[in-house]
Amino acid sequence: MSKLTNFDSRHPDFHGLDAWYRQDLYPDLVAREKQRQEAVKLFTLSLIGVGVIGLIIYTYYKTKTGFAPPVFPYAFVAMGGVALVWWPLGRFKRDIEKLFLPLIAQRLGLIYSAQVPEPVGLDICQQAKLLPKFDKSDFAHLIQGHRRDRDYVIYEAHLEVESSGSDNSNRTVFHGQIIRLHYPARFQGETVIRRDRMIANKLTRPRKGMKQVGMASPNFEKTYEVWSTDQVEARDLLDPIVLERFIELDRLYQGGNVQAAFIGEYLYLTIQNGNRMNFGSIFKPLAAPERISNILTEIAAIYDLLDIIQKPVNGQMQGAFGVKHVRG
Repeated sequence: MSKLTNFDSRHPDFHGLDAWYRQDLYPDLVAREKQRQEAVKLFTLSLIGVGVIGLIIYTYYKTKTGFAPPVFPYAFVAMGGVALVWWPLGRFKRDIEKLFLPLIAQRLGLIYSAQVPEPVGLDICQQAKLLPKFDKSDFAHLIQGHRRDRDYVIYEAHLEVESSGSDNSNRTVFHGQIIRLHYPARFQGETVIRRDRMIANKLTRPRKGMKQVGMASPNFEKTYEVWSTDQVEARDLLDPIVLERFIELDRLYQGGNVQAAFIGEYLYLTIQNGNRMNFGSIFKPLAAPERISNILTEIAAIYDLLDIIQKPVNGQMQGAFGVKHVRG
């Protein structure tokens, strides 16, 4: 099992996770495996039943009329049947996530909740145009912690707009993470870092009274644009090392549309990187090490993000800035 887990080596802050997994988490996962197998078996048998009933309806209709059933109502009924038989399995999966994700977070000194009672910073991120307008929202996977003497909140947001088409479907405009990091000092002005919109930059001012700020970093300005109500403070905040940090964030999240705003006492970040805090497929054994590995990979990315933003770098940097400069 040690070769498959090796959790301790994933991040310097994960020391002791291998032993904890073997002694505490692994036995509990194994004990619940039979429940998962029974839930999957019930789903499979129910799905077969839906298929048989669908075939009977299809055959009966075609025998009576000489034609295949109308596509839309037949497909609608079929999808309804599949959704109905998936519901118990989906509920079991959600119950497992609600049980084990908090245990992993607690072991790392974090607070986790599947629900987000208050999407902190959502309105500010919208006002700063880090997020698009939306009609429907869903929030999940709230993590609260304390790192480098600063409190932070991070959660997942799924934002949609209503489609104008006849199918009444919604279009996703943002699916990713929203982060609020507390700063020890209050900002005098407001500074926003957004993805470069090229010729649209002049037409998409984040907030009234903001002006664009030129940065002495060609690599940074290839990806980002900066707006601020206080040009002096913005240049003081975004010194060369901070600019390199945002370039590294872009690499860390593989262009996941990382954007930021320095407002009040907080730094707000939005990252369009989809659903990340996922316990994995319910069709795999609960004790599969990759389940924990995937979660730890995401938590390590959060740690790296926070450290890249705020941890001091000692000594002279050689070459490009990277995660290696803040780990360890």
